[in-house]
Amino acid sequence: MAEKKKIRRKIVMPEGYKRKPKMLYKEDFYPKELVKRVLEFLESKIDEEDYFVSPMISMPTGKVKIPRRQALMGDKGKSYGYSGITIPAKEWNPAMYEMMKMSEKYVREHEDPDITFNVIFINLYEDGGDHVSWHKDRKKDLMLGSTIGSASLLATRRFSMR
Repeated sequence: MAEKKKIRRKIVMPEGYKRKPKMLYKEDFYPKELVKRVLEFLESKIDEEDYFVSPMISMPTGKVKIPRRQALMGDKGKSYGYSGITIPAKEWNPAMYEMMKMSEKYVREHEDPDITFNVIFINLYEDGGDHVSWHKDRKKDLMLGSTIGSASLLATRRFSMR
């Protein structure tokens, strides 16, 4: 039997921040049938020209194309913007909505009974070269201490925070 890798956890919070951050981790959280439906849906959208996008973003060194493809799914009228771009939310797919509601229920039961998730930001990594670089979420509508959810399907990825 293969030995499980130790999960390292080090979270550095801004000076003066009082709330102790928590990370909830649950392996094999979603039922296999739900994951199958989500993947079938996402695979059906991969070749649609305007579903997953790889926008050019503003960086201190100039405009660069992000090294992954992205989509946003969520409540009507929602969008997400960063680095000079805005991605409007696409209508909920039933399987993705179910996944979001499962995550929301878990967080409500284990951390924050008032949490409400309203979007899913989807990063599509096509190979080992696709990634998210170190960054800080500086969005004005993300309050300090906000809860986010993250799920990896299929390939294992390192999720690091500092």
